[in-house]
Amino acid sequence: MKLPEELAREHLRQIVRTLESVRLQLLGLQVSLPEPPAERIKLLDVEHMDAPGVLRTGISCSLTDWIDPAISNLRDLADPSEKT
Repeated sequence: MKLPEELAREHLRQIVRTLESVRLQLLGLQVSLPEPPAERIKLLDVEHMDAPGVLRTGISCSLTDWIDPAISNLRDLADPSEKT
């Protein structure tokens, strides 16, 4: 019989796989949107970004600031012996 900790770690590993799938979907969506001019020409005012640019930038920020760190933290919790 598995300990509650072992069951929780197995469940965390499943959640990490799901989050990794969501991450890949977001990356695919991000690259499908046109690159905003502000990314191509660094001197343009970012406040005047078009809707696709806002979406692309928002997805990028969400991945960098929240999703990637969450996946990393949860992966470390699920498999502490494999922490890099």
